[in-house]
Amino acid sequence: MKRKLAPIYAWLLLFCFLGGQVLVFVLPFLKAQDFYALMSVIGFAVSCILTPTIHELGHILFAKSQNMSIAYAKFFIFRFHRKKGKLTFSLASPFEAEQTQALPNASGNMQKRVILYTVGGLIFSAIYLFIICAFCVAFFSAVPAISYFSLGVLPYAGYLFLLNVVPFEYASGKTDTAVALGLYNEKDAEKTMLSAMEIYGFLSEGKTYGEIDRDLYFNLPVLCEDEPIYAVMLDLRYRYA
Repeated sequence: MKRKLAPIYAWLLLFCFLGGQVLVFVLPFLKAQDFYALMSVIGFAVSCILTPTIHELGHILFAKSQNMSIAYAKFFIFRFHRKKGKLTFSLASPFEAEQTQALPNASGNMQKRVILYTVGGLIFSAIYLFIICAFCVAFFSAVPAISYFSLGVLPYAGYLFLLNVVPFEYASGKTDTAVALGLYNEKDAEKTMLSAMEIYGFLSEGKTYGEIDRDLYFNLPVLCEDEPIYAVMLDLRYRYA
C-alpha cells in the first residue's frame, strides 16, 4: 500500500511546492512591490543551496558524534569522497541525489548509533524550517524584505522536509524516517545493514575479516538482490571466505 501511496504523495507535494513558490513571487509583484518579489526569488536561490546542505550537515555532525567517519557526502554541487584515508573534494551535478555515507570507527551499540546518524538530517531540517517560519512572522511588519526573503526560502525547505519525514520508499530509495523505523524494528534490510556496520566497526579496531564473528556475516535474513545492502554483504562474505 505504501508503495502505491509514495508516488502520489511525492507528486502532490511537488505541485504544492511549485504552487507555493509561484505564489510567494506573484503576490508582491501584483502589488507593485518589485523589490520584495526580487527578495523572494533570491530566497529561493539561496534555499536551493542551503536546504540540502543543512540536511546533509545534520547527518554528518550526528555521524561524527557517534564516532563515525564520513566516507561520502554530496549536497547541491559539492561532493566529498574518502580516498586512501583522505576526504577529497569535487563538483557534482545538482540533479544527483543528496546523500551522506558514514562508517563506524569502533564496534558496539550499533543500532542506536546508526539511528541517530540516520535521523540527524531530519532534526537539522526541522530546526532550519522552524527558524525560517519564525523569520517570516517576526519580520513581516518590521523588515518586510527579510520576511519575503524567508518566504522565498520556505517552499523548498518545507518540500524537502515533508518528502523525507514520512516512512515511504521512492524510486530513489527509502526516506530517512523509513530507514530509522526499519532499524528500530530490525527489518530484514536494516538488520543486515547493522551487521555490516558492526563488521566495519571491528575492522576499524584492527581486526581482520576472519577474526570477526561468523554470525555477523551469515546469520542474517535472506534479501532480494536489488537491495543495496545485498551487494555490500556479499562483498564482506567474500572477504571473510
